This record gives sequence, C-alpha cells and structure tokens, in this order.
Amino acid sequence: MSSRRYNVDEIKDLLTQERNIVQVLEALYNGDATYDRQTNTYRLADIRGGEGKSCQIKISGQYAGRFVDFNPSGSREKGSLIDAVMEVQGSDFIGAITWLGELLGASPRLQSVATPARREPSPTSQELAPVNPESHQRMQRALERCPEAIAYLQGRGLTSKTIMRFGLGIAQAYPPRAPMEEQVTGAIASPVVDRNGRFLSRIPKTTVPGFTTNPRDEKGWSTGSPLTYWNGPARGKTVLFVAEGMKDLWRLSQEIEGTSLDSRLAIITSTHGSGIPDEWRDSEFWKQWDAVYLGQDNDAAGERMAQKIREYAFRDIRRIEVPRAKGKDWTDFFQNGGSLEDFEELIETAPSLGLRLPEPSPNRPLEEDDDGTYEIERININGAFVGGYMYYPFRVRETRTESQWVTEADGTRHKQALKVHARLTQVVRSDGIVLTPREMPAPAGTPDDSRIVALEDGTIVSAVPNPEDYSTWRYRSIRQYIDNVQSGRPPHRPLDEIVDDLVAYLKTLTWLPYESDYALLAGYVLMSYVFNAFDAIPMILINGEKGSGKSTTAEGLADLSYNGHVLGAGSEKAMIRFVDQARGLVVLDDLEKVGRRNGSDVSEFSDVNQMLKVSYNKATGVKTVVDKHGNNQRLMFYGPKIITNISGLDPVNESRTYTVYCRPMPAEVAASGQITGLNREISHELRQEMHAWGMCNALAANTAYRKRMASLGDRAKQIAAPLEVIAELSEHVGFASALKDALDRQTAKRTDDVTPMELVRLASEEIVLRGARHFITAEQLRCELALMPESMLLRDGISVPEDLAVLKDTRWLGKALMALDIRKTNASSRRRLYGVYNRWYDLNPKFVAEVLESRREADDAPAAAYPGDDTRHALAYCENTTCNLCPYASVCTAVMPEVRAAKRQSDPQAGR
Repeated sequence: MSSRRYNVDEIKDLLTQERNIVQVLEALYNGDATYDRQTNTYRLADIRGGEGKSCQIKISGQYAGRFVDFNPSGSREKGSLIDAVMEVQGSDFIGAITWLGELLGASPRLQSVATPARREPSPTSQELAPVNPESHQRMQRALERCPEAIAYLQGRGLTSKTIMRFGLGIAQAYPPRAPMEEQVTGAIASPVVDRNGRFLSRIPKTTVPGFTTNPRDEKGWSTGSPLTYWNGPARGKTVLFVAEGMKDLWRLSQEIEGTSLDSRLAIITSTHGSGIPDEWRDSEFWKQWDAVYLGQDNDAAGERMAQKIREYAFRDIRRIEVPRAKGKDWTDFFQNGGSLEDFEELIETAPSLGLRLPEPSPNRPLEEDDDGTYEIERININGAFVGGYMYYPFRVRETRTESQWVTEADGTRHKQALKVHARLTQVVRSDGIVLTPREMPAPAGTPDDSRIVALEDGTIVSAVPNPEDYSTWRYRSIRQYIDNVQSGRPPHRPLDEIVDDLVAYLKTLTWLPYESDYALLAGYVLMSYVFNAFDAIPMILINGEKGSGKSTTAEGLADLSYNGHVLGAGSEKAMIRFVDQARGLVVLDDLEKVGRRNGSDVSEFSDVNQMLKVSYNKATGVKTVVDKHGNNQRLMFYGPKIITNISGLDPVNESRTYTVYCRPMPAEVAASGQITGLNREISHELRQEMHAWGMCNALAANTAYRKRMASLGDRAKQIAAPLEVIAELSEHVGFASALKDALDRQTAKRTDDVTPMELVRLASEEIVLRGARHFITAEQLRCELALMPESMLLRDGISVPEDLAVLKDTRWLGKALMALDIRKTNASSRRRLYGVYNRWYDLNPKFVAEVLESRREADDAPAAAYPGDDTRHALAYCENTTCNLCPYASVCTAVMPEVRAAKRQSDPQAGR
C-alpha cells in the first residue's frame, strides 16, 4: 500500500462527480454494478458486490456517491463510496482514501488523512493537568502488592495487560491525618484518560467489595464535576460508544483491542456514573461522529441516562443493550459467554434509541453539516413519506414542575415550585421513533420566515404541525403501535384479513349496483393511508340521484380513511387550506359546480374545478397563496378526494376519476336489513388498524409502485397503479380479482359527450400552457392526446369508436384546428425534428391569449414560453428538454418512435 497521503476534502469532492463515481464502481465491482436508466442509479446485490438490485448507488443529484441497501440483511444499510471501498477491500479509512486517490489521480498532500478534521471538545470543558508520574507509579506498585484488588479485577475478566493499559492502582489512604478506622483505604484508583490518551490528575475510585474501607459509594466515586473518561486516543476514530461506567469501558476495550473495530470505535464514559459532563450537553460534541451508540445498562436507570444523552445530542442515536440472558452490563455479557462476534452483531443491528427496529432515518441531523450553503426542501410533515419513512404528528399534554415567580397579595414576590402544563407536538416515524419538531438556532436578526424547524433525524419541516383538529390516529393507538414495534409484535393483522373486514363493513354501509365497486372503494380507503408513497392517484366520484345514499356512502368512507373529513362546497382557498392542513382524504359533498353544464360542449369551469384538475398529481398539486399578513404560503392540495354530485364531471377531471354509481336500493335489499348504515364503532377500530398498516407498509407500497411505473404509459394506467399496488400487497386473490374487474369497467367506459373536437381543444390548451405561443405541431398534439385516456389514442386490441379514429389523421387535425379557430391561417409546412418531419401550424394569438387569461384568473401561472417566434418554435417541446424530463416521455415511443431513437443517437445526453 502506498504511503502517500491525500486530502480528504478533495477526494470527497471528486466523488460527487458522475464520471468519477462510475470509474470507482467499475474498478470496485468489475461489472457487478449495473446501470438503471430509470432511476439514474447503479444497482448490485450488496455493497460488497454481487449481481442484484437491492443496493442502489446514486450517481447524480444531492446524494451523488452515496448508497442505500433496502435488504435488511445487507452488509451495510447506507453510506458513501469511501465506506463502500472499506467494505469491499476490508481496509481502514486511510487505506480507502489512498486507493481512491491513486485511482482518481488526486494530488498527494503532506497532511495525514487518518480522519476528516474533527472539532476540538467544547471550550467549556476544563483541561486537567497530567497525573504526577511518581504518585501514579506508587499507586500502581501498591496494586501489585494487593492480591484482594487484583483478584477483584481479574474476577471481572480483566487481564494484567488491561490493568497496566489503564494505569490502575490503589489509592493512598485518606484523609491522611484521620484515625485509621475513619480512613478510606483499599480503593482502586484509575486516573482519568483524556481524548489524547493521557492520564490526568483527576483520579476516580472503585470500591472493592469486602476490602475497601469506608467507601464513599458501594460501587465507586469521583470528586469534582463529571468528566469524560476515554479508552485511549480518539484521533482517527469515527464511531463513538458510550458505556455506563469505567469497569465496562475497560472490559470492552480489552475485547476489541487489536481488531478492526478498535481502529474506528472510541469508547467513553462519565467519571460520575449518571452525572453528565458539561461537554456532553453541547450538540457539537456529538455531531463530529459518523455514528453514536449508547451502551448503558439494560435497566431503568440506564434507559433514563440514554434518553438524557439523546436530548442533548439532538441527532439520530443508536441504542445497544446487553441481551438480558447475558446480564445487565457489558462485563456480565462477556463473563456469561458473549463473544466479540456477538458484540459486533449487536453493533450492526442496533436500533434507533429506545426501539428494537433497525433502519434509522436516512436523513442526517443538521448539526453534522459543515459550514456552507445547502439545498433546502421543507416538508409538510403531516403524513409525509420521506426517505422510506412515514411520519405522523400528534399532540400530547406535557406536565412538569417548574420554579416560577409568584406575587402575593401584599406585593411580595418569591419563587415557588408549580406544576405547569402545555401542549406539545410530537411526530411518530414509521419505525416507531418519536421525534420532536424544534426551531434550530439561527444567526442573530434572522426573520421568522427564514428560520429552520427540524426533527432530530434532520428532516426539515415547513412548520410545527397543529394536528389536533384533523388527526384520526388516536394517541392510545399510537402508543400501542410503538409498544408493538418495540416488543417485536406485529402492529397489525395480515392485510387480507383487514380487507375482508373492510369490504364486509362497506356492504352493510351502502348498496351498490356493481359488486366489484366494493373492492374499488376498499382499495381506495387503504390507498389513502399510503398515498404519499405515490406520485399520482385517482379521485373517486360517487354519482347518483337525490336519495340514492351517495352522501351517506361518502361520509362512511371519510370515517374509514386516513384523516378523512367531509367538506361542503366553498371557496377554492378555503378548500386548499383544509386539504393542506388535514393532509388526508377529503370528501367534497354535493359539489355540483364541478360538473354542471351549460347545455353546450364546454364545461362551466370554476376555481375548484381548476384545482381538482391538477390535484391528482403530487408535482402539480401545490399552490402558493398570500396569508392575511402578506406572507407567501406554499400549500399542498395533492391527496385522495371523493366527490359526490348528480351531474357528473367535465372530461378532464373525469379522466382522473373513477366513478361509483349510487342508486336507490331494491325493495328486497331494504327489507333484508343487511344495509345498517354508519357504524362508527366498527369504522373507528378499522381506521386505527389501517393507520398502523400504512405506517408499516408505505415503503413496500412505494417500492412496488416504482416497479410498475417503470413500464407504464398513459395517464389511465398511471392512476390505476396505486390501487393495483394495494391489491398486490394484500395477497388476497378474490379482492385483487374484484378490483381488477372494477378498474377494467372504469377504463372501458367513455362519456358520450366527449367529442374529438373537444379533445383537440383541451389538448391545444394544455400545449399553450406548456409554453407554445406561436406554433403547434400535429406530433405534439398527438402526444398530448395520448396522455388523455378518453382519446383512446394508444388503445391496442380494443375497438376504438369510429369518431375517435380521426385523431390519428394529421389532415383531420389540421382541419379541426382551423374549425376551432386555434390556427391563425392556412399556413402549414414541415420541419425536421432529429431528422423526422413534424407538421406545424401557426397559432391564433386570440386563442393563446384566452387560454393564458383563464389560467391567470385561476391564479395559476403557466409555464414559460418556448424560445423564439419562428417555425423552430414549434419544435421546442422536444428540442429544449431531455427525454427524462419530458412530459411526453411515457407516450413518445408509441406516438413517434423514430424521433425518440434519432434523438438518442444524435444527442445521447438529451436522449437519456
């Protein structure tokens, strides 16, 4: 191995560049890592190698050069390419940096790369003078002559080498002038070891049972304020382990000495048992470590100490406990047969603090960031799905005793201990970890709207949530969920059993003319609990005449769904605020203005209508509004929605919606008594269990969804995907079959009054909103039509109505554009797009102005105009974007395959 040294920061910077990442992967895995174009990642079976897909390595973006392994039995959950090199080659940090430096041609540096630069301890910690060598030697010689103390230490499994390593001795009798019967004698002396491995003059004492006289404590004691006791030099080590006492620290250090674990693991403890050293109270002390493990005893006192440290550290911390069969502390563990291999396995599988599940948050606590500027993404934490985890906020009442000033009747003031109470917002993560939103320290003078609110795992939230008015997961059920996760019990029944109960309840709630619609509604209810794991979801329209039971049905569905609530018709802003705050299923009851018609072919569009048109998609379901204080607020209205009305929907909203028909129930059904209506006792129990199911299965739903989306095309298939995922996860053959029947029936139906001319107008409007201002092409028009399921442009093997067949005819499209006054003149010609002719037409400025004005009235800005005003403008929809960012990526190959192939050949980067 070369002895040259490289600059760590330079290596890390090189590993953020795509070409360098690919070079490292090719050299490291020799072909095992395969490129996935859809996700722009390299995949392999395990970070140590092997062909597979569970381990993903990003090559671009914010997490370029980092890997995540979704296989819980993988070698390592996540990390950087430096970690990958260490795993594959079995090297230490220095070896990995050296290998990477030589591979990437980095410039050698004189400085050591034993570890990235570490901050010195907090300046508030007092540096003590080194121990007096002569006094120390006297104590060590006294121990050599004390068989009782030697036997005690050896009885705890310590070797002579370990005793010498930590400089143990026998403390001198004290007070020196006190009568002998009052002196403390025979206590083991252990000089404090600082982070540089030096012995200090502070000397804690350990009681030898039956030998030490007049001990200050039956176990041990130390004078002065608590200090950090290290197991040796910390330089070059990246992982911190906190033991409960010095005796455990000694034994742990002995067991790992000379191993690879010893090269990266620093062990510390407090000189005062449960006393907290000052430097531990500063988060700066903890943020310098790649990982922190709390190894306190597996009793109530140890848990309290661990919780206290976690509060000060404000970062994700792992809790590692001695298996109860092996004892209470780490000395017991090794004395009772525990091995180093067992300890390393406990390290690898240690859960986040207080819980027994693995997989801590992939986010990094903000305290770990170096100085600089970073991309920011603020999350609405209500029901958020981030980094593979679901989050759910809830409120608790906090009561504590606090000393406050009290004014008596005579005006005198004094401090008095009072019980104080406050509401506290907490957030439960899907792995059972409970987190607390906290406003992070900010530079002096930072305005309120620029301050950061974050959770301990580094997730930045848009604001501290106020969930009381909307939350449907009750505190008792949340506590039960956490307890089940902690104890290893399943938090919910198998999904197929939940599905059976859910469908059975729906059949007592309402009568539906189509039996398979019960499966459709059950799937939609379940989907509401994981909707943030999907990019786009359908809406449900419950359509029926007065007295058909549609409102009762919708109310019952709201009672079953994630944060479900019923909202009557109102203003767009009021509705959006409600959806943003509730972050769950919303029923828009009797919303007739969404579908009311004039008697003409054109719907009477409203603000609510426009909102619904884009709310099915997570990327477009966002709106910025101005609050009463003049501040901009970014509100999210993406989410599951159920609409009830009589008249139906306009064509665009209908393309994003599944319709369930309600009809007055037959007399024999009414007489049978099987329809009992709302039963909130049943719906409450189902809802609580589905909350637990959703928290546990959001990641599985997202994974299954991503696999489906990789091969899907038109919008109809995209909005069906979430419900198909629910059917897949249920492993319930009957439910999956009924749901498929319902979706097939929905896909096959087409509203009678959707004419080809109306579809051309709607597609042209969308093209203008995407940026076209002067010209339009028949090819872009067909791509836009292909995104509309009602056009049936991409139907294979299904008869297409004769009136829709004209949509594939370029000449007919040109005539339709002229008849609709979308074209300005009869001018038309062709231009080459990557060698393939596109037919262009000039746009009527009046039509463009009307489309843009309608969007402005809806307070929703269109996309920027395509560049230029000549006929080249017509081709900007393709030339000015890459294939992976193109809105027509899912249909382009079917509509104009020659263009896609030619673009990839002429410009591989754009054709990606």
